[in-house]
Amino acid sequence: MLHKITGIDRRFVRKIVRHYLHYDKENPFIFIAALLAFLGIAAGVMVLMIAMGIMNGTQKEFEKKLFVMNYPLTLLPIEEGALNRTTIETIKRRFPNFRMSPYYTTQAIARANGEVQGVLLYGVDFDKEAVINEVFAKAYAQSNDTGTFDAIIGEGLSIETDAGVGKKLTLYFTRESPAGFATLPLQKRFLVTGIFKSGLNAYDK
Repeated sequence: MLHKITGIDRRFVRKIVRHYLHYDKENPFIFIAALLAFLGIAAGVMVLMIAMGIMNGTQKEFEKKLFVMNYPLTLLPIEEGALNRTTIETIKRRFPNFRMSPYYTTQAIARANGEVQGVLLYGVDFDKEAVINEVFAKAYAQSNDTGTFDAIIGEGLSIETDAGVGKKLTLYFTRESPAGFATLPLQKRFLVTGIFKSGLNAYDK
């Protein structure tokens, strides 16, 4: 609620200013001390306001990045097969403005140029994901999407494994595949077609 300054308020302010910032020829040091105190308080209030503005802006930017890389709403099936295509189509009809990006996630080990890193892998439809994720959308718009086994990775992972755009990245999964008389972790080589930068190092890795 805004407070309207009245004539009484103005007279009161002028009275206070004249009383405490009035120059006294007999005691000039009192005036100087009062003036310095007034300027010090004013500077302190200004610094506090600037700091609060910076903190508020930083918090909003952090929340924005956090919610972009973390889906604000995730639908999970209670029973196996409960979240099928029919359920998704029903949700779309009831909520026409509801934007959705189906995904599959798993943990994997990424290897490139002799460097190995543990990663969290999201399998997504690039076009649908770009609609709800502006960080991904920017990287996707600049990517060279050519085939099924394409990957857009974070900048942190790209730097640590030296896997730039156009290079191969091998992923090892926990699922095993038979190989002769033994089993080996399932692996697949992907082509890096884009790199995203969310501003949060944990996501970029």
